[in-house]
Order: sequence, then structure tokens, then C-alpha cells
Amino acid sequence: MQEEPSRLPLVPAEPPAIALRREHGIADGTRLSPAERAALIARLDRNPTAADWALYDRDLDARIEALQ
Repeated sequence: MQEEPSRLPLVPAEPPAIALRREHGIADGTRLSPAERAALIARLDRNPTAADWALYDRDLDARIEALQ
């Protein structure tokens, strides 16, 4: 006898960059704190994800904007 497949609704996965911002409370256009930046750099050195690089790019853009 076969079991009927679950009828739970499929929930789309949250994009990693959005998950990181939600997890760390980071809004678009704001710079990372020194501790957040250090943690990000450590991840980039070990096993970076596309979300890590996107977060790094966003932080870099915000830092450059602050200089102008």
C-alpha cells in the first residue's frame, strides 16, 4: 500500500542575501558593523556563498557612497 504524498503548500525559499539581511538586521544602503564585516570576511576566506559576495558588494557600495 502506498502512502498519499503530503499536501502541504510549497513555500518558496528565501534568497540567501535576503536571509542574511533579515538574520543580521541589515537594511539596504547601510554599512556593516566592524563585527559583521569581520564575520563576513572570515566566511569569504573559508567557504563563501553568492549571498556573502552580494552582501560584501552592498557594504562596499555603501562605504564608497559615504566617502562622496
